[in-house]
Amino acid sequence: MNSVSWNMPWVDHGGSDCDTLDGQTAKQGERPLFGSPERALELYSERLPHYRSADLTIRPEPGEDAEALAGRLALALEAHS
Repeated sequence: MNSVSWNMPWVDHGGSDCDTLDGQTAKQGERPLFGSPERALELYSERLPHYRSADLTIRPEPGEDAEALAGRLALALEAHS
């Protein structure tokens, strides 16, 4: 296996991730390509075909915390090895 993709929807949990992106765009040194929420969406859309070609895709479940998600990833990696 060469690649894993997190299948993260652009809008999730009944709200817009743009609030998060606004916070990210404020940190220009960390995410300089974002520039704006609109540019971030454009980049995501351009990259989506590559994300979808991953050997393994994990989609977070609503309300799933990071520990549970990491556990599911570990089990999936074991199953694919």
